[in-house]
Amino acid sequence: MRLRRAPALIAVALAAASIGLLVRHSWSDDNYQYFAHKLPDPKPPSDFTLTNQDGKPFAFSSLRGKLVLVTFGFTHCPNICPTTLANLATAYELLSPTDQAQVQVLFVTVDPDRDTAKVLKDYVPFFDKHFVGLTGKPDEIAAAAGVYNVEYEKSPEPGQGPTNSYAFNHSTSVFLVGRSGKWVGYYTDRQLDNSQRLAEDLRHLIALPPGEDFAWQSDKKDSGVIKTPLLSGSQLYQQQCASCHLENGRGIPGKYPPLVGSAWVTGAPNRLAVLVLDGVKGERGADGARYAGVMPAWRTVLPPADAASLLTYIRQAWGNTAPAISAADIRKLFYQYPARPDFRTWKELEALAPDTNANLSSSPEPVHGNGH
Repeated sequence: MRLRRAPALIAVALAAASIGLLVRHSWSDDNYQYFAHKLPDPKPPSDFTLTNQDGKPFAFSSLRGKLVLVTFGFTHCPNICPTTLANLATAYELLSPTDQAQVQVLFVTVDPDRDTAKVLKDYVPFFDKHFVGLTGKPDEIAAAAGVYNVEYEKSPEPGQGPTNSYAFNHSTSVFLVGRSGKWVGYYTDRQLDNSQRLAEDLRHLIALPPGEDFAWQSDKKDSGVIKTPLLSGSQLYQQQCASCHLENGRGIPGKYPPLVGSAWVTGAPNRLAVLVLDGVKGERGADGARYAGVMPAWRTVLPPADAASLLTYIRQAWGNTAPAISAADIRKLFYQYPARPDFRTWKELEALAPDTNANLSSSPEPVHGNGH
């Protein structure tokens, strides 16, 4: 942490302070490339009221003037949620006390039945005493989740403990809200491993002068735009998909379906893209095995270029042979099918007319009997 002496030294102190101000304001110039993902259009300020970990009403509008990082999850989560909060805490500790006072981290539970205010108070401050946990009635949480297009669904775990043994499939992004209350960007849970970059983003945003809260979104000189290091489709797959579908794309029998030879992977590109954008739930067969569960939506996690690179990779890896999918295709479908409050079903995906784009007319016939 950075903490900030005799008349003879006043001039030196003033000069040092001036240099500090100059450096601070230089953080907001057009040369800095933000680590966060930028929303194409910042969302207007929204307000919702939940119950904080002290059992008191908490209005989101009370945070105007601060940068806010919002994440959704549940305290029984075995890995992603505690890892997300731990990474946020690491980045937060890299800030000076003055900067910390201008940043608020919120953890909103999607499991209000188990995550009472008391449970959250025992859980959330463990990561950092400044973090706030929020709960509420199911409809209140659904309204808050809807602000950020967060999707979640209870996933029972039969035969694994008492009747309240269940988990949640849910969106795992951390949402960045500006000082005016607008939702302006997000970080994927994988990005949070780089706490230095996250803290650097926050310092730059804090350094923006009042009234220029969103100057960082300027496209001037093609800089100042939120960008992440460019990753290949293979790297994106390793980050986002390999933990479930494995590095070889063959999945885990009875749990995560294979991508190798899957008709959903090599078939109609629009169906595959919508599946990834909106997520899917329900039972599906593949290679003689049955898969029942939820694949989360990636609409607010992967920008079009990344989604296209990732999908092209899985359509052409491990012996799969299918044409590439472009960022323009993903962007078109993004607006053609607006965000939904829930995941799609397999039946809904099958009802989508297959893409008839002439450029894709050479697509190989799907390998029947291999669902995704």
